[in-house]
Amino acid sequence: MKKLAYIILLPTVAFAFMTWIDSTSQRNDGSKLFDIWYSLDGIEDSMDISVKAIAESGEELNCETFIAPSDIGIVYGNGNYHIIWDIGADVPDREFYENEIKFRLLALVPGTQLGECPDRIYIVDYFNHRVVRMDDMDGTNWVSFGSSGSDIGNFQYPSDIKIGPDRKIYIADYFNNRIVRMNDMFGAGWVSYGSRGSGTGEFYLPFGVAVDCGGKICISDLGNNRIVGINNMTGTGWVTYGVSGSGTGEFNDPRQLGLDKLGRIYIPDCANHRVVRIDDITGAGWVSYGNSGSGVGEFNQPTAIAIGPDSAIYITDSWNHRIVRIDDMTGSGWTSFGTYGSGFGRFESPYDIAVASDGRIYIADYSNNRIVRIDDMTGAGWITFGSLGAGVGKFHFPIGITIGQ
Repeated sequence: MKKLAYIILLPTVAFAFMTWIDSTSQRNDGSKLFDIWYSLDGIEDSMDISVKAIAESGEELNCETFIAPSDIGIVYGNGNYHIIWDIGADVPDREFYENEIKFRLLALVPGTQLGECPDRIYIVDYFNHRVVRMDDMDGTNWVSFGSSGSDIGNFQYPSDIKIGPDRKIYIADYFNNRIVRMNDMFGAGWVSYGSRGSGTGEFYLPFGVAVDCGGKICISDLGNNRIVGINNMTGTGWVTYGVSGSGTGEFNDPRQLGLDKLGRIYIPDCANHRVVRIDDITGAGWVSYGNSGSGVGEFNQPTAIAIGPDSAIYITDSWNHRIVRIDDMTGSGWTSFGTYGSGFGRFESPYDIAVASDGRIYIADYSNNRIVRIDDMTGAGWITFGSLGAGVGKFHFPIGITIGQ
């Protein structure tokens, strides 16, 4: 029997989650316990799961369909507590829990390695009016999509990119005043939403986009100095929060958004030189951190926020030409890395940041026209990819980056 390197689960019915499972439903001393967070929506007592196995050699084995066996435990929690049911227990009544609560499935999988699918790097190439995907920092399997314009397949200075829980690609099409979603890097399933303005269904320079685990979409409407929430790409559930200013509930150039596992929204309030967190689109739980400057606790035009697998907050402090990591919104554990330039450990207006599941940090080094990856905030493992241009392996102001599958 071939040793499996990965087992990738693809629901064969419309459930909005994936998990891990042993294709033989057996346990042994080599079993590993994996936990992955998902939305509460869609859980059932049992589900059909398509198991895609990839051998260590890279050979893709045949797919088969299994019914989820009883060796799956369910853990409900909201980040502050967990309630663990015994392995094999029935799924509890989910209506007892609020939709915002997340759950994770625990699967015992002998002889496998953690990872749903290899992470890939998605980049917004701002001045080339396109989005790019590559498998690694060598540029393997480079593919790009888009050109200048306002029709299907066109972007006009796109500014942000995220991968939703549905694995679809969401893009802030900045100068076209719209949000775009497509199924893949060939533009299949293209749908856009928005037009220029300040009313319902309208944006004025939407700069950032984020998608929560339930598929709801959050947009930083930069020109209107507000955050917009919609349920889906039809715009249902439209709600806005924020006005122009520097106080509570006010923004001045909100940029690329971050979300944590609890669905809290992190906003780089760029021209106010601070970062903001709110619990939801109503603005509940408002807290801000930072002032103008270049020291500890200070920012000069922060442009993006990412939440790491350690729940730490990572920020691009763009005009200080550095990235910052803090443990929480009090600023504890402040660490910064970078200075102005183009050599090792140097950035020129780093614009966006993403943190992979393995903790490695990816930076869109805007004015250096490259992507940077480091292992941690010491700069260990520094590697770069890209140079100025419009061809393969070239960027003209990479402004957005995310890690997805």
